[in-house]
Amino acid sequence: MFIIMLGGRKVIDRFPGLSRNPERIQRIFGGLMIFAGLTIATNLDRRFQSALLEAFPDYGTKLTAFEDNDSVKAVLKERNDQDSQGALKNIGVEK
Repeated sequence: MFIIMLGGRKVIDRFPGLSRNPERIQRIFGGLMIFAGLTIATNLDRRFQSALLEAFPDYGTKLTAFEDNDSVKAVLKERNDQDSQGALKNIGVEK
């Protein structure tokens, strides 16, 4: 959230016209949040994803293809091992 805030601040600094209408911007983003919530509540987001995958079958596989890289797998395994050991130490279990 902090990074998003900083990014938002840079956008406002770059486009000073945005800082003149903060209420309007809040209303627009509030409307987008309500829209997103309603689409999730009514499963329209899943229908959209399904339609997108039917139109572009490789869409999902291309986004996650980097996880099949051996070096990425090694780093993920190392992090998972470290997280597991840290969690065990936090509850008083030595491995």
